[in-house]
Amino acid sequence: MLSVIQKRVFSIYPLYSLASPRGLIQNCMNADEDFKYLFEINADKLDRYYTGTRYPPLLDVTEEKVREAVDIAEKVREFILKKLRL
Repeated sequence: MLSVIQKRVFSIYPLYSLASPRGLIQNCMNADEDFKYLFEINADKLDRYYTGTRYPPLLDVTEEKVREAVDIAEKVREFILKKLRL
């Protein structure tokens, strides 16, 4: 079952417009200003991993970058689960 936020986002923006994490965050911010938090924690940095794994050249990833990405992803997950009330 879709939440109110999901219904609103998907009614305004078709799924194909959500082509990257950065684009998804921007679209969600139009429905709910709380999503600005994701830019505050640099969730848009995850964009490089989304596109970098799909289009050459392959990413040059260090252990430090991996730790940072995992930390950001965990914060994003917590935020989304709170939004969905799960």
